[in-house]
This record gives sequence, structure tokens and C-alpha cells, in this order.
Amino acid sequence: MYVKFQKKSINYELASFDEFVLDEDLEFCCYRLRIMDSKTPLWDKKSGKFCWADIMSDDDVVYYPIDFCPFCGERFEYIENND
Repeated sequence: MYVKFQKKSINYELASFDEFVLDEDLEFCCYRLRIMDSKTPLWDKKSGKFCWADIMSDDDVVYYPIDFCPFCGERFEYIENND
């Protein structure tokens, strides 16, 4: 599955940071992954990958990047779109 994303820089008065935004024309490799993403978004804007979120405590969330679909096994090909 090809996953296209763009890197966007955001500047505020006191801080600036980058986030990775998923392109809207993504075609999921399987129905189950699309349903899972609609219930709990899997895209992590900080890392630019699909991730599992593991909540350790109220404020602590650890993200584990995934490179393969957990349902059909298809590999994710992350492609940065520099437009």
C-alpha cells in the first residue's frame, strides 16, 4: 500500500514544529484496516507513519510505528510528497 504524505512546517510566535499530513487520496489495502482507521485514527502526525497507540497513564501515550497491515500483511510504502 502506498502511503503519501506531506511535511508541513508550522510556526508560532514562540515555537515552530513540523507535522506530517496524510494525503487524502489514500486507498487502504483492505476493508478491515479502513474500518479500524475510521474508529481510531492510526496516522501519527509527529512520526509520519501509521502507529498503534498504547496509553500508559492518563497523560502518557506511546506510539509504535507499523510498517505492515496487521490484517492482510501488505507492506506500507511511505512516500513523501514535496509539492
